Amino acid sequence: MNSAQERSDSARSARTIRACTADGLQQLDSDALLELYRGATTPRLTDVRGDLSGKVVMICGLQPPFARWISDFVRETTWWAGKTFRVRDDRSGEGYNRLRNDTRQRFPFDTSIGRSRVGDFDALHLDYDCPENPSFVRNVADELRELSPGLYLGQVYVRIRGKLRLTCYFSLAK
Repeated sequence: MNSAQERSDSARSARTIRACTADGLQQLDSDALLELYRGATTPRLTDVRGDLSGKVVMICGLQPPFARWISDFVRETTWWAGKTFRVRDDRSGEGYNRLRNDTRQRFPFDTSIGRSRVGDFDALHLDYDCPENPSFVRNVADELRELSPGLYLGQVYVRIRGKLRLTCYFSLAK
């Protein structure tokens, strides 16, 4: 590796490390987010117990500069406040999404630890295929990894034409 490449890799790593806050994640591009996600750890179900505050980080699958614009717009207008998790046992749990200014439990999910869709490692999976969810929500599946104690990076997958596709990154914080 030449010295210019080493400086570039070093600068990216420093930028990525500084970004390990819920707000800092929103400044990263999709490559840096994927790098962080792959380097994160698998949380235990007990790690995420309770209410976690959520933020939309990036909408995926769009071309720049539209991707940045739509991500900024969604972050500013989002109605989503976060997720609440409960542990059933050491292998499974459940939870729901919290919406701003709404005390109802919305879009419930089941949780389990399993193989990630993006690498040879485990992630906390959130499965929305529950009978009480509307059909469009039942096509959603999230994954979650821990960046640092109390800070998590998630990926949202949506089933489109029979295949799960990455559509969004989000963060959760205790």
